Amino acid sequence: MNENQDENLVGFASLMHNQFVRPLKDSEKFKERYKDVNLQLFFNITDATHSAVLILKDGTINIKGIAQADKSELEKAGTQCDAKIETDMRTFSSMDNMSTLKTLGKVFSGKLKIKGGKHLKVLQELRVLAEEEDAQDFF
Repeated sequence: MNENQDENLVGFASLMHNQFVRPLKDSEKFKERYKDVNLQLFFNITDATHSAVLILKDGTINIKGIAQADKSELEKAGTQCDAKIETDMRTFSSMDNMSTLKTLGKVFSGKLKIKGGKHLKVLQELRVLAEEEDAQDFF
Protein backbone atom coordinates (compact mmCIF):
# COMPACT_ATOMS: atom_id res chain seq x y z
CA MET A 1 0.00 0.00 0.00
CA ASN A 2 1.49 3.34 -0.89
CA GLU A 3 1.26 6.60 1.03
CA ASN A 4 -1.48 7.90 -1.27
CA GLN A 5 -3.73 4.98 -0.37
CA ASP A 6 -3.03 5.60 3.33
CA GLU A 7 -4.51 9.08 2.96
CA ASN A 8 -7.73 7.66 1.49
CA LEU A 9 -8.54 5.50 4.52
CA VAL A 10 -11.58 6.67 6.47
CA GLY A 11 -13.39 5.70 9.64
CA PHE A 12 -12.34 2.55 11.43
CA ALA A 13 -9.76 1.68 8.76
CA SER A 14 -8.01 5.00 9.40
CA LEU A 15 -8.06 4.34 13.15
CA MET A 16 -6.48 0.90 12.64
CA HIS A 17 -3.87 2.41 10.32
CA ASN A 18 -2.86 4.96 12.93
CA GLN A 19 -2.76 2.39 15.72
CA PHE A 20 -0.90 -0.40 13.91
CA VAL A 21 0.43 0.38 10.43
CA ARG A 22 1.94 3.81 11.09
CA PRO A 23 4.08 2.76 14.08
CA LEU A 24 5.03 -0.68 12.70
CA LYS A 25 5.61 -0.27 8.97
CA ASP A 26 9.26 0.80 9.41
CA SER A 27 9.99 -1.21 12.55
CA GLU A 28 12.91 -3.61 12.12
CA LYS A 29 11.71 -5.56 15.16
CA PHE A 30 8.30 -6.03 13.52
CA LYS A 31 9.80 -6.99 10.15
CA GLU A 32 12.05 -9.61 11.74
CA ARG A 33 9.38 -11.08 14.03
CA TYR A 34 6.69 -11.32 11.30
CA LYS A 35 8.86 -12.07 8.25
CA ASP A 36 7.25 -15.50 7.77
CA VAL A 37 3.68 -14.54 8.70
CA ASN A 38 0.87 -14.35 6.16
CA LEU A 39 -2.32 -13.43 7.95
CA GLN A 40 -5.45 -11.35 7.35
CA LEU A 41 -7.58 -10.12 10.25
CA PHE A 42 -11.02 -8.75 9.39
CA PHE A 43 -12.72 -6.25 11.68
CA ASN A 44 -16.35 -5.74 10.75
CA ILE A 45 -17.49 -2.89 12.96
CA THR A 46 -21.22 -2.90 12.32
CA ASP A 47 -22.00 0.68 13.33
CA ALA A 48 -18.99 2.29 11.62
CA THR A 49 -18.94 3.61 8.05
CA HIS A 50 -15.97 1.41 7.17
CA SER A 51 -14.58 -1.88 8.35
CA ALA A 52 -10.95 -2.95 8.01
CA VAL A 53 -8.74 -5.84 7.01
CA LEU A 54 -5.34 -5.85 8.70
CA ILE A 55 -2.89 -7.61 6.39
CA LEU A 56 0.39 -9.10 7.61
CA LYS A 57 2.51 -10.49 4.81
CA ASP A 58 6.20 -11.39 4.87
CA GLY A 59 7.21 -8.71 7.37
CA THR A 60 4.91 -5.99 6.03
CA ILE A 61 1.72 -4.57 7.50
CA ASN A 62 -1.09 -2.89 5.60
CA ILE A 63 -4.74 -2.04 6.06
CA LYS A 64 -7.62 -2.19 3.63
CA GLY A 65 -10.80 -0.23 4.30
CA ILE A 66 -14.16 -1.62 3.22
CA ALA A 67 -17.28 0.54 3.14
CA GLN A 68 -20.23 -0.94 5.05
CA ALA A 69 -22.38 -0.26 1.98
CA ASP A 70 -20.24 -2.68 -0.09
CA LYS A 71 -21.90 -5.90 1.07
CA SER A 72 -20.13 -8.11 -1.49
CA GLU A 73 -16.67 -6.93 -0.34
CA LEU A 74 -17.65 -7.42 3.31
CA GLU A 75 -18.80 -10.96 2.57
CA LYS A 76 -15.66 -11.69 0.55
CA ALA A 77 -13.43 -10.40 3.35
CA GLY A 78 -15.33 -12.47 5.89
CA THR A 79 -14.70 -15.68 4.00
CA GLN A 80 -11.13 -15.01 2.83
CA CYS A 81 -9.59 -13.75 6.07
CA ASP A 82 -7.93 -15.97 8.66
CA ALA A 83 -9.72 -14.30 11.57
CA LYS A 84 -12.75 -12.08 11.99
CA ILE A 85 -14.29 -9.94 14.68
CA GLU A 86 -17.78 -8.63 14.06
CA THR A 87 -19.28 -6.27 16.61
CA ASP A 88 -20.19 -2.65 17.25
CA MET A 89 -17.59 0.02 18.07
CA ARG A 90 -18.46 0.18 21.76
CA THR A 91 -17.93 -3.55 22.28
CA PHE A 92 -14.73 -3.55 20.21
CA SER A 93 -13.21 -0.64 22.11
CA SER A 94 -13.96 -2.29 25.46
CA MET A 95 -12.63 -5.75 24.53
CA ASP A 96 -9.25 -5.07 26.17
CA ASN A 97 -10.90 -4.73 29.56
CA MET A 98 -13.53 -7.47 29.20
CA SER A 99 -13.32 -10.56 31.34
CA THR A 100 -13.55 -13.98 29.69
CA LEU A 101 -17.01 -14.45 31.16
CA LYS A 102 -18.25 -11.12 29.81
CA THR A 103 -16.71 -11.87 26.40
CA LEU A 104 -18.47 -15.24 26.30
CA GLY A 105 -21.72 -13.52 27.23
CA LYS A 106 -21.32 -11.15 24.26
CA VAL A 107 -20.58 -14.09 21.97
CA PHE A 108 -23.61 -16.08 23.14
CA SER A 109 -25.88 -13.04 22.84
CA GLY A 110 -24.70 -12.43 19.26
CA LYS A 111 -23.25 -9.00 20.02
CA LEU A 112 -19.74 -10.31 19.32
CA LYS A 113 -18.89 -12.77 16.57
CA ILE A 114 -15.40 -14.25 16.40
CA LYS A 115 -13.90 -16.52 13.77
CA GLY A 116 -10.33 -17.83 13.94
CA GLY A 117 -9.80 -16.76 17.53
CA LYS A 118 -6.35 -18.36 17.71
CA HIS A 119 -5.09 -15.78 15.21
CA LEU A 120 -6.39 -12.87 17.27
CA LYS A 121 -3.54 -13.32 19.74
CA VAL A 122 -1.41 -11.63 17.08
CA LEU A 123 -3.51 -8.48 17.53
CA GLN A 124 -2.46 -8.17 21.18
CA GLU A 125 1.18 -8.77 20.22
CA LEU A 126 0.94 -6.06 17.56
CA ARG A 127 -0.63 -3.65 20.03
CA VAL A 128 2.25 -4.10 22.49
CA LEU A 129 4.86 -3.76 19.74
CA ALA A 130 3.15 -0.66 18.31
CA GLU A 131 3.12 0.95 21.76
CA GLU A 132 6.85 0.22 22.13
CA GLU A 133 7.58 1.75 18.72
CA ASP A 134 5.46 4.82 19.48
CA ALA A 135 7.30 5.26 22.78
CA GLN A 136 10.67 5.08 20.99
CA ASP A 137 9.53 7.69 18.47
CA PHE A 138 8.48 9.96 21.32
CA PHE A 139 11.91 10.00 22.97
